[in-house]
Amino acid sequence: MSDESMFSNLPEHIIHHILSFLGMADIVRLSFTSKSCRESCVYISSLDFDALQYPTLRGFQDQLMNICERFLFLRNGRKLSRLCVHSQFIENRTECSRVVTMLNMAVGCDVEFLDLEFSQEEEWEMFSLPICIFHCGSLKSLTINMHCLNLKFPSALRFSNLQSLSLKSIWLVDECFGESVSCCKFLRELWLENVCGIENLTIENSNLERFSILYSYHPELCHLNISGQKLNEINVEWRFKSPLSKSVKISAPNLRYLKWVGYITGHNCLGSLMHLERVELFLQCRDLDTTQELPNIFRSVISTKDLHLHKHSIMNLHNYDPLPISSENMSGFDKVYWQSQHLEFIHQLESVSIELLDGETELELAIYILEHATKLKKMVIFYSLSLPSGFISRIGKDRMSSSPVVVLKKI
Repeated sequence: MSDESMFSNLPEHIIHHILSFLGMADIVRLSFTSKSCRESCVYISSLDFDALQYPTLRGFQDQLMNICERFLFLRNGRKLSRLCVHSQFIENRTECSRVVTMLNMAVGCDVEFLDLEFSQEEEWEMFSLPICIFHCGSLKSLTINMHCLNLKFPSALRFSNLQSLSLKSIWLVDECFGESVSCCKFLRELWLENVCGIENLTIENSNLERFSILYSYHPELCHLNISGQKLNEINVEWRFKSPLSKSVKISAPNLRYLKWVGYITGHNCLGSLMHLERVELFLQCRDLDTTQELPNIFRSVISTKDLHLHKHSIMNLHNYDPLPISSENMSGFDKVYWQSQHLEFIHQLESVSIELLDGETELELAIYILEHATKLKKMVIFYSLSLPSGFISRIGKDRMSSSPVVVLKKI
């Protein structure tokens, strides 16, 4: 029996599993070897057209797109699990029209996962997803990277059964985006990375479980309001120039994981986060008026098992309240200060990592945690300079009876 016959006689699901390890160019080559191989290639569960891998081979890109279109046509509505289209629009809108055609055919094949990435050399007004995408009942996941192209989301349309939406490097031209997402009743995960064109983003979705918004720099977004009863994970990375005009409001009573990186906004309302298991705060102040917001953020953390604080988050507390200390050399807050903050989550901590600077603030905080965190199992202390005088002896002296493991790591 020939190798070709052995391959063709394998069960269909095994053939498709083998083909899933091949790139589209290899699948195309295999489809020309025999009729049976062509049928197997046509009916694979995942199609991956990535023209961005061949930026200088324009003719090859066209041939690859032709074959992808033909594969979709020959499927004749047979179910397609995943379609990946990464394309560069160079000369005119022909490529755009062909991509839209492929998306229409994919919807006809009940596609479940769409991964789209587009780039261009010419300035266009906008790109619009075909209407059928929003009505596609089989679509569960949609990922779009537009490389700063304008994308139009029809405000009157809602995704039928979408569970995961990821948008990256997109200029949205519709302020109703938040309203549209809020109405996606099956949405579980939302990822927004450098999504521009929105000044006020309000998302209220009772089924949303994971929300991430990442901005390396975005001057337009002013107000972020996220609300959801089932939200258990929030990841915010937001940097800007003017903090006083920015605000963050979170209503997530069942939140388990919170990560906040960037600058402290002028107005914050996090509510009472009573079920947190892990908190990571890497916050800096760009304005003295925002320093008072950091203790408010701490007070919202009613309970957590794992706490990670960046050095800047602790440094920002220096300007919070004057203390009755006469010595000008004192740079930190003592245990009395931390006691006055009423940080209820301290009693729930099981793991803590903290980075030391050259002052006493971090040392006092570490000792306060060791004294009061009755459930603490491990504390990792990172330091770059020499340890403060008497540090080791104080750590040993002030530990709780639970005797947590204290690990010192130089960075």
